[in-house]
Amino acid sequence: MKKILAVLLTLIMLTGCSTDANAKISNSGELVNVNGKSISDNDVFGLIKNAYGTQKVLQQSQSQLVETISDEEVDGEGRKMLEEYKKTFGDEFEKLYQQIGYETEEAYYKDNILAQLKMVKLLKNEMEADFDTLVAENSPRKMSILQVDNADDAAKARERIAAGESMQTVALDYPKAGSTFSGVEQIYLVKGTEFPAVVSQFIKENDVPVLSDVLAVDGENESLKTNYIVQLVETDAKNMKEEVLDTFAKNQTMNNKYLAKLFQKNNFKVYDRQIFDQVTEKYPDYLK
Repeated sequence: MKKILAVLLTLIMLTGCSTDANAKISNSGELVNVNGKSISDNDVFGLIKNAYGTQKVLQQSQSQLVETISDEEVDGEGRKMLEEYKKTFGDEFEKLYQQIGYETEEAYYKDNILAQLKMVKLLKNEMEADFDTLVAENSPRKMSILQVDNADDAAKARERIAAGESMQTVALDYPKAGSTFSGVEQIYLVKGTEFPAVVSQFIKENDVPVLSDVLAVDGENESLKTNYIVQLVETDAKNMKEEVLDTFAKNQTMNNKYLAKLFQKNNFKVYDRQIFDQVTEKYPDYLK
């Protein structure tokens, strides 16, 4: 089985190759024979390649990509994440990583937590090179937005925020079930986020930190009436560059775009025709 997996993983390279080949197991031997029906190495290899070939190829390729990031660059953050996992899962943590094939905690840490953080670091490095362009395309703003249904409550909440209380603290006294605007301070990618019209207008008209008045939305009936309070905390992306890059890296669309860019940049090619066709169909941007 190890030989089968080894052959599968040699189907990819990050430097030149041909796409006319089909990988096979040399000296294929019989693995199982039941009632005269045999299963060979090649039979198993074909099943694995069909079911997991593309996934394994891309996983192995990403492992090679992140080799440019040293363990030391992300180990501090990684150890903190590991401790959080252990605290969350307690005595079950060891069972969890053993169930997915890892004998030791350190092996799990390196293959999962550390590898994930290395990829994030690599993506952020690429995004940083295009920082000004990405900022222009996405318009990141650090904001807090609070939705309050009752107009009197909204006025009281706004007064407290203006006096210096954090919006997130004030929001605890005015819970709104199901609202995406609960006063949490975060970076929004304005050009990719849908806001209520009154909120969008306020953001559009202000490019410096400021607290809005109560922004009222009058609906056709009582259930549609609501109010918003917006606090623009930071509008200059350069003043919060690391946080903006973190936000970019968590954005799935942007993440996919830059992962494809990394594959192209490193001249990703596939030897096996079948897997090449699958990659072309599902991940066409990975190939030049």
